[in-house]
Amino acid sequence: MTPQEKFTLLLSDIYTVLKPFGYKKEAANYRKFDADGLCKIINVQKSHWNTKESIDFTFNFGIYFEAGEQITNKKFKEYECHIRRRQWPDIFKQWWNIDENTDEKKLFKQIEKALNKILNRLDKFDSKEHTIELMLNGKAPYEEGCKGLHYSLAKSLAEMGFEKQVYELIKDTEPKHTLLREFADELREKLQ
Repeated sequence: MTPQEKFTLLLSDIYTVLKPFGYKKEAANYRKFDADGLCKIINVQKSHWNTKESIDFTFNFGIYFEAGEQITNKKFKEYECHIRRRQWPDIFKQWWNIDENTDEKKLFKQIEKALNKILNRLDKFDSKEHTIELMLNGKAPYEEGCKGLHYSLAKSLAEMGFEKQVYELIKDTEPKHTLLREFADELREKLQ
């Protein structure tokens, strides 16, 4: 079996783990839509440096929601999520490799453990309301390298009626974050 055939089989095996939890598969994306509008995604990303002989891949995962309870963007991507991660060191290593010598069963056992840890982490976000509460209290892990609300999330939360809380979180944004700084100024004027 070629590395690409092994990878394709692995994507199907991943779905067998995620399907009982309500995830739907589209290519290398697995999405779950909760009734209250909270969505979760697990994405399998291949490396840009792959060859026919060797495939490296990793997992990205995130939390997504829109202003209403109905999701209009049913094919949202991991990079559009409000909370997103590539890895948490306590969950899994960053990259796996498949080549002609890869033992698929051994690899799948490692992947299954990582998926269970990812699912446990995503389960901490049990509702849209709770997730927003975590964000507004500064207790959500946002995205890698981001210590707080980013512009699109701040704008979304403000549009949902949380202008005052968003303003308090972004009012001291550094000037180098132009969009967020300008949005904080807009909110300050609106709230006065």
